[in-house]
This record gives sequence, structure tokens and C-alpha cells, in this order.
Amino acid sequence: MKKLSLLLAALLILSSTVVSAEWETFKSADGMYEYTKDGVITAYYGDEFAFFPAEIDGTKINEIGVMACFDLGLEAISVAEGIELINTNAFEGCNTESAYIPSSVKNIGERAFANCTNLNEVTLNSEEITFDFDVFVGTGFIQFYIPCTADEHVMYEKISDAKGDGNFSFSLMHTALVESMTEKDIFGENMIYCEDCGFKGSKYLEDTSLPFTDVSPDAWYYSYVQTAYSFGIINGKNKREFDPNAEDIHMFVEQELTSRLGDVGKKLHTARSRNDQVALDLRLYLKDEIAALQSLVLAVISSLHAQASAHKDTIMPGYTHLQRAQPITFGQQLLAYAMMLERDYGRLADAGRRMDASPIGCCALAGTTYPTDRVFEAQKLGFSAICEN
Repeated sequence: MKKLSLLLAALLILSSTVVSAEWETFKSADGMYEYTKDGVITAYYGDEFAFFPAEIDGTKINEIGVMACFDLGLEAISVAEGIELINTNAFEGCNTESAYIPSSVKNIGERAFANCTNLNEVTLNSEEITFDFDVFVGTGFIQFYIPCTADEHVMYEKISDAKGDGNFSFSLMHTALVESMTEKDIFGENMIYCEDCGFKGSKYLEDTSLPFTDVSPDAWYYSYVQTAYSFGIINGKNKREFDPNAEDIHMFVEQELTSRLGDVGKKLHTARSRNDQVALDLRLYLKDEIAALQSLVLAVISSLHAQASAHKDTIMPGYTHLQRAQPITFGQQLLAYAMMLERDYGRLADAGRRMDASPIGCCALAGTTYPTDRVFEAQKLGFSAICEN
């Protein structure tokens, strides 16, 4: 009996040792991460622009662990290519406004981004990604950037299940852009192509589908027609040409609405002025463009972090006043540019917040006597506030 008790005690000690060894965590040399030998990040201690590398001090990272960043005051999240799993509650309750998810991430665990109330932009680089329950529950409107080859219907089903509502939209990202060495756009610059989805056009213009079918997408001149249409040089056959006799664009739009809808079209300017409409259009446009720029900035920051990690031991001279001053690493030099871009990201975020207020209802100068609900209008237009004065 005594021998049996000793044997059981020994087994208990052995199992405890194995468990503790399995869950032993290490602190990264830069002090920013805690991680396990199995490649799981268990805690983050860096700044609000959180980058999660695929390698820490020689250990390959494949997972952001359960509750690793729970309720942290993060502003942006960028995950490096190579990480495969974002686990349960990993970022729940964070203040982050954006998240960059690489194509290597195969699964996002339950409630990973739940209650991230400021989250408004998520870049997904793979359509194969899967979501567990309630990944985005408790969030507001989110703009998702997805690959141009993704099936939007499939992605809609996945995300609506993970979010619990339909309060989101998609923007497509061209994933394999190359530059033509032979074809030129109307600016005299090389055309660009996406080898994955077949898009072709000018690097200065968004992908614009033509509203008529008598120009084949395979025609050599398609991209030129597309560019001209984008600029309004030509009009689709189902489009109305601008009336040169109209006083301005505002009167033209009102006349067009009235011709189609009758007298109700004349209510276009009820409780809103031309100033309102111009300011509104500019703000709506800038909100979208700022979000797109932030996504690109995060992608560059992610690449800089990855290269910095790979060159953390590459020695080079640091310069000041055009002279060699101190020995530094190439990784440190790359991170200097990453920090510059992080500040730019912050400036864009600040500009975005300034644009996120609806001017509708300010009218020509000092509001309107009509009993309008400006807050309701702002919410319907996707703004979080109204211009107070």
C-alpha cells in the first residue's frame, strides 16, 4: 500500500511538471510579448499600435492565445503572415479601430473581437478564413476589405453569422496587381492589371464597371473607355447628360428628380441647403478614403515589422548631421519608418473623427425652422455625431 501511494505521488509530481513545462511562458527580449515554447502569444505589453510577429526571439509564433489582449487600450491591430489562429476572446473589449488579418490566419475564435465598440475596419486577406460564434458581436458598423476573388455571398453569410447582424459592408482588394510595360492610360502612365480577377485600368482610378455592354471587357480599348467614363468624359447609355443650361449641379439634380418624381422632387432642398449637400458629399467621400488609406498604412507597417524582426541582429551605422554617429541595427532603422507611419495613421484617424459628423441641417447659415431630427439623419447616413454649429 505504501509503495502504491509513493507511486501515485510520483506520477502526480511528474504530471504537474509536464503541465507546468507545457504552459511555461517567456518574456520577449524587447519586453513586448509573453509567449510559450509552442508558439502561442499569451500577453502583450506594447503600445496602442499592436503588431503580432510570426517569430519572437527564434520561436515561431502560430497563435494569439485565449484572452491575450483582453480589454487592452489598442488603437490598431496588425497580425503578421504566418500566424494561423486568433483564439477565443483574444481581443475582446479592446478599443481598436482597425484589424489587419493576413491570409495565413485560418480561424478566428469565439468572441475574439467581441465588444470592440470602436472597431470600424477589418482587412481579411483570405476568403478561406472561418469564424467561431460571436466573433464580432457587440460591434458597430464595420467596413470589411476582402480579396477581389472572394465570393461576396459566402463572405456575407460567414460574417453575418460571426457578427450577429448585417451592419457591415465590403470593399474588394486587388490581390495581384502588376504593371503593363506596353499599354498606357490617358495620363500616359502604364496600365495596371490584377492577375487574379482580371481587372485592368488606370492606377489613378477606382475599378469602375461600365453601364453598357457593347464594349467587351476583352477589347484592347476597354480600359481607355473605362477611364473616360470614370472622368465623365463619356456617359453610359442609361445615364443622363448634364444640362449646360442648368444654373449649377444642384439645380440640375433637382430638375432631374422633379422630372422623374413630380413635385416631390422639389423637396430636395427642404431643410437642407447646397452648402449642406456639398459638405456632406465631401465628408462621406473622405470617410471612405481615410479608411482605405489606413488599411494600406497598416499593411506597410506590418511589412516593416516583419523585416525588422528578421534583421534585428543586422548591424549598420546610424547617421546624424550626415556623419556616422552610433552603431544600430537595420531592424531599428526599419522600425523608425514604422513609427513615422504609425503617427501618420494617427493623423488619419484624427481626420476621420473630424469627418464623422453630419452637416445636414446646418443649412445656409444657422439651421432651419423645420422640425427635423438631425441625429436621426446623421445615424442613417452613417455618422456618429452632428456638427453642432
